[in-house]
Amino acid sequence: MSLYIATMFIRLGRRTRVRIPPVATCFSLLFIASQVSTQDPRGSVKPDIFATNTKYDSSFTWLERTERDKIPAEKCPHLRQCKPVHVSMLVRHGTRYPEKRIIGKIDYVVSSIRHYGSKEKDIVNVMRRWQNSFEWQDAMMLSETGKWEMEELAGRTVQRFPAVFHGAKPESLRIVSSTKNRTIDSASAFVRGICNGLKEIKAADSIKDPRKLKTEAGPHTDKLLVFLEKCKKWAEEVEGNPDALQEVSKFLEGPEVRSVLKNVTSQLGPSVLLDFSAAHLKVMWTICAMETAVYGGRSIWCDLFRPEDLQVLEYLSDLNSYWKHGYGHSVNYRPGCALLQEMLKPMEGFVSGNKSSLRGQFLFGHTDTLVALYSLLGLFKDRAPLRADNFAEHKNRVFRTSLISPFGANLALVLYKCDGVSPCDQSEQGKPTQDAPQGSQPDDPAGSKFRVMMMVNERVEQFPGWHQASCPYEVIRMLYKDVLEHCEDWCNMSGEKSHPEL
Repeated sequence: MSLYIATMFIRLGRRTRVRIPPVATCFSLLFIASQVSTQDPRGSVKPDIFATNTKYDSSFTWLERTERDKIPAEKCPHLRQCKPVHVSMLVRHGTRYPEKRIIGKIDYVVSSIRHYGSKEKDIVNVMRRWQNSFEWQDAMMLSETGKWEMEELAGRTVQRFPAVFHGAKPESLRIVSSTKNRTIDSASAFVRGICNGLKEIKAADSIKDPRKLKTEAGPHTDKLLVFLEKCKKWAEEVEGNPDALQEVSKFLEGPEVRSVLKNVTSQLGPSVLLDFSAAHLKVMWTICAMETAVYGGRSIWCDLFRPEDLQVLEYLSDLNSYWKHGYGHSVNYRPGCALLQEMLKPMEGFVSGNKSSLRGQFLFGHTDTLVALYSLLGLFKDRAPLRADNFAEHKNRVFRTSLISPFGANLALVLYKCDGVSPCDQSEQGKPTQDAPQGSQPDDPAGSKFRVMMMVNERVEQFPGWHQASCPYEVIRMLYKDVLEHCEDWCNMSGEKSHPEL
């Protein structure tokens, strides 16, 4: 933990145009280590969560990271007689730099503060000295933090499922990416992590050279991994339709956002209020988030916001994700059926006895890819839709992108081959379950040899409609029968289909 923070401190010096003298660096690292050593391991607060701009590790508490990094051999007792044979994983790219649009707006906001801010305010004087370290040529590129996230995630995946990777050959691992630079670079870092992980488990007969693992990226992979960008129907009905995001607009103009604006401008001086709007707030919140994620530590811009302010701005971002990529409209997620089919396809080979099937499939996409797939699967669905008027009701919502879709977020489907039915399976039959995606809960097929465990951000997650941490493969086909059998071209159809929604 302390080594990681120390590393990020050095990287900060490299990226922010500030040369850190070696002696000063040593004293700084000693100070950081002393702070880490006195941290309360029972702490459960996640202070640095900023919706989809959250660094991967910040979505975990200290204790959760500790448990995660132990890499237990088996978390699910009812899989004792089963062996993992395939992993299919969808991964959001790691922490990236902000887009050019935001970099330009940062300069405008800083200029406004310097021009209108009160000299009597300490925070204004700090802002006057602040330098924008985000450079145009880095816009939307994967950061060093993002590369580290991908390498570490890959290493933990290998150590968590060594049976899948022992003896793996280049042709038995498939790496697929969208054509965006940040996903291609994430895939490359992940491959390096796989090779490092293979060394850790002493898999001498496995892949040693990362160059042997090729990444697929092209128009066909974009259709799979950035399907909303390629979806004409979504572009017309959601992205280009102001009414589709009216809840976001209402919240922007509501009392919660006005309260945040009032608090922030009061810290900068009364004349700032004449020039500032909610759009400025979002930029300042983004600077706070991106500096914290990319460089580590905590950005000075975060000091402008109270904890309740950050919750409001996080909810604003979640509203946008909900209505633009998630449950808000069926066209947001129904086109993702092709992606689900792709993730399940290699498993069919194992179930049918094809020993040449892929051992691992790793697909690299974006936050809209993850959020849409979550919605298609029925995950993280609150009882009431997210709206502008129910912020208070959703303080403890499950659709919280800070936790489910941070940078580096991932969803893994792990196929197990079982020698027999565990007594745990039989004793758990008939337990109450969550609402199923459709219809009533299916029965557990007798003698099922293949089960699937789902993990979201390295945490075991139940399939909605099922009562155990793993699910027979045949049951998954039943749970998502409608999705898998009616995977029409949702993006070009003229009207809504009559098939029931999840």
